[in-house]
Amino acid sequence: MNACAFLLPAESGEKISYLISILVTYAVFLNFTIEVLPKSGIPSRLAIYLILVFCQSCAAILSTLCLLNMYHEADEKNLSITGATPVGTTSTRDGGSGLEMQGSKGSKGSKVSPTESDDNMTKVPKLRGKKWIKSLDRKLFMVFLAIALLSVIILFV
Repeated sequence: MNACAFLLPAESGEKISYLISILVTYAVFLNFTIEVLPKSGIPSRLAIYLILVFCQSCAAILSTLCLLNMYHEADEKNLSITGATPVGTTSTRDGGSGLEMQGSKGSKGSKVSPTESDDNMTKVPKLRGKKWIKSLDRKLFMVFLAIALLSVIILFV
C-alpha cells in the first residue's frame, strides 16, 4: 500500500495524507497484534513483518516529502525565471534588462537589441523539471513495491 502513494499525482495533494493514514493504521494494527500475541523470548514473524512495514511507511513519508519539496521548488523556480525576464531581453547581475540602443538617439531607425557582453549575463541554473521528478516517483514506486514483495517472500516463505 505504501508503494501506491507514488502513483498519485503530486498536484492532487493527497500523497502525504494517504501515507499518514497508512502509517497510523499499521501502528494501531502492530499495537493490537503485539498485545494479542503470547509473550515469548522470540518475536513472531508477524510482529517482525509489521515492524518492517511500519519502517517502510516512515521511509515512504520521508521520500514523498523530499519529492514534493523538489516538485514545488521546480515549479517556483520555473515561474520566477520566466516571470522575471520579459520576452526578448536578458537579465543582468545589476538588475538591468540588458538592452542597448543601436543608431543615434534621435533617429527614427533606432533598434533595440540585447547586449552581447557575457560578463553581465547571469547563469540560469539547470532545473530538475517536473518530468524528472515524476520519473523518480515511478522509480520509487518500483523500489517500494520490490521491498514489500521481498519482505513477504523472506519472512513467510
